[in-house]
Amino acid sequence: MSLIYFIIFFVTSWLILMKIFSFSTYHKYFYKALPVLLIYGAFLGYLLDVFELHAFFLWFLIINVVLFVKNYKRYKKQDLMEGVGDDYKNLLPVEKIKETLEKSTKNTLKYFVLSSVVYLAVFSATYLFFFNDHLWK
Repeated sequence: MSLIYFIIFFVTSWLILMKIFSFSTYHKYFYKALPVLLIYGAFLGYLLDVFELHAFFLWFLIINVVLFVKNYKRYKKQDLMEGVGDDYKNLLPVEKIKETLEKSTKNTLKYFVLSSVVYLAVFSATYLFFFNDHLWK
């Protein structure tokens, strides 16, 4: 039964995390979304301890890392010119559009990696803090 609870916990937390990432990976909103990401990571670490899903801590980390790497590779392979309409291609030189899109993608990937590391670090630290707190009582 705890496996079912873990799956529900993971899927729900992943969907909410991706919504937060939609803001934290955009350079204009990164610093505004950072406190939300920190609080969310700490909250999930606390919940994992409260729900006593201790056996799934490493699984949670591993699955998150695998999904982060998969998303990173998918974003990196993305065709930049695919979403650009013909109107923009006529207004600006193609080289200028590609240069702007490459810079934007590079920044997005940088903030994606930074958000991922911050989230996993805060989640892990919070969970381990509460887990170890039980051991000392």
